[in-house]
Amino acid sequence: MTTVSRLTLLLTGALLLASPAQAREAANLEPDKEVQRDGLDYQADVRAAADRETHVADTALVFTNTGPETLRVVCRAIDGEGRAIGSRAGASVPAGGLRYIRASDLSDGEDFVGSAMCKASGFVIASGVFLAPGAVTDIPVHQRAHRRQSPMRFPLVATY
Repeated sequence: MTTVSRLTLLLTGALLLASPAQAREAANLEPDKEVQRDGLDYQADVRAAADRETHVADTALVFTNTGPETLRVVCRAIDGEGRAIGSRAGASVPAGGLRYIRASDLSDGEDFVGSAMCKASGFVIASGVFLAPGAVTDIPVHQRAHRRQSPMRFPLVATY
């Protein structure tokens, strides 16, 4: 194993273990607020961003449930200093359905740049999309699949 490979492995491990308190906080599946935005709402948000009909930038945390039962997803925002901010927002994702939470839901409408930790009561497929006037782009999501829970980290989310 090369020095670069060892360093990469060490840094990756450190990042994954860096915030166990935030991970435990996000793991709480009891949200402070419930969000129920579906695919039609998502389509409207994407269209507004692409057509420059919005004056804000926000990140959509999108969850797709391919399973046969409704699942719960709860997310928490983490600021650039590693502190949990705002409220825990949750959504019920129907079987075969899609729901999404905005970064602004997590920060209670305040501007922020940071990350988001999410957990689902079963397996969901997570996607991140940054929406800004004239711009729509996907963002990375780090996700581990488990049968009972799906921990997810959106390493960069923003709203302003």
